[in-house]
Amino acid sequence: MEVSATATSSEAVGSLEPVPQAGAAAKPWELFNRRQRALLLLILFLVSSSGAIDRAVVSILLEPIKQSFHVSDTALGLMTGLAFGILYAILGVPLGRYADRGDRRLLIAASVGLWSIFTAGCGLVHTFFQLFLLRIGVGIGEAGGTGGPAISLLSDYFPPERRAKAIGFLQMSTVVGALGGLVAGGYIAQAYGWRTTFVAAGLPGVFLAGLAWLALRDPRMREGFQVVANTTTGESTGDAIRALIKKPTFVNITLALTAFWFVSLGPLVFDQAYTMRVLHLGIATTGAVTGAVSLASIIAGNMVGGILADRLARRDITWLCKLPAYGMMALFPFYAGAHLVATLTGYTLLACAGATVMLGCLPAMMAALIAVLGTARRATGFAIAYMIGNLIGMTSGPVLTGMLSDHLAQSLGPAQGLRWAIITLLLPIFLASWFLFRAARTIRADFEL
Repeated sequence: MEVSATATSSEAVGSLEPVPQAGAAAKPWELFNRRQRALLLLILFLVSSSGAIDRAVVSILLEPIKQSFHVSDTALGLMTGLAFGILYAILGVPLGRYADRGDRRLLIAASVGLWSIFTAGCGLVHTFFQLFLLRIGVGIGEAGGTGGPAISLLSDYFPPERRAKAIGFLQMSTVVGALGGLVAGGYIAQAYGWRTTFVAAGLPGVFLAGLAWLALRDPRMREGFQVVANTTTGESTGDAIRALIKKPTFVNITLALTAFWFVSLGPLVFDQAYTMRVLHLGIATTGAVTGAVSLASIIAGNMVGGILADRLARRDITWLCKLPAYGMMALFPFYAGAHLVATLTGYTLLACAGATVMLGCLPAMMAALIAVLGTARRATGFAIAYMIGNLIGMTSGPVLTGMLSDHLAQSLGPAQGLRWAIITLLLPIFLASWFLFRAARTIRADFEL
């Protein structure tokens, strides 16, 4: 694969790595062996799984929460979207900036402990407003424990040509966590109620915070590792942001992720409520079905998607953008079909196909984003992408889905109103595909070690 001359001060080379500039710091991944990389991935996997459990538990508990507090779908959308996403997005930038300069082990360990305490606290509330506030607290914690800080640490351990596969493995944690949250959460909720479910989901994360503190190591703190650019030249946050937005690849991938998250964290977050209303499943069965869909898509999605992205990118780096772009185009017919069929079998098969494609898109998208950020602004760049994606996607997706469902329910009824709200708001996935094709045109020029 060729790297444009604008991406490096030397002549282009036929690999993912540009020629190091004179005086550049040693490549951080050269400091670690396979065992150390495996341990890092395991801890990050467990941390990310904990966050995924929390999000899955909330989705499986929407119906009992609605019945307990007598709130609308709009209110549920505000709780799952705005309450969680607003500070998760806003605090991501300063926390990402710290991750580019400070101790990422401390940041990740403290964050997972914080969000776990708030998650457990959701089971002790007396009003829906108190639940809303605690979901804000969960968002604050997850802003520092996942996303930019975790990806920044992973990128220091793995060379560019192995990152998509590593990211694919890490992304599996969200599915494993969601599976545990949906299946276990459904049975706990049915047996003991939604309050006990929140407590059970939160308490294990407190112990995980201690494990992360003991086991994680920030390579920045190792002798022989040098942090470059933003700490050695005193680059300000404003300068870093301006440098990032000058890269069209970064802008287009950020917009693609925004549209992607709007769909995956908006209409699709109501799928558990959908199976209960439209397919008339119980809460435990719903958790088992949606959990099975998630499990079936793990290997075919995350791992195959990551391996395929690495192999294609060795030939041509533009495939890091083109592969998920084609995948986005396939998402709509699968998920729209899943919400149009009248049988549980049809829904399960089509939803599983859609989830497989969706999960297969993420490793390449994340690797493409890493490829244009560089080590000096990596966590900051991810935080900005996550902030925009979450402020627009995560916060507005559930809210708009809930509002449209409530509006359509007036004429179609609650079940059909939710069905057509979900199908309608799947359409922005085509925007994600368009932005990714645009990013493919400029990724060679914007590539940075």
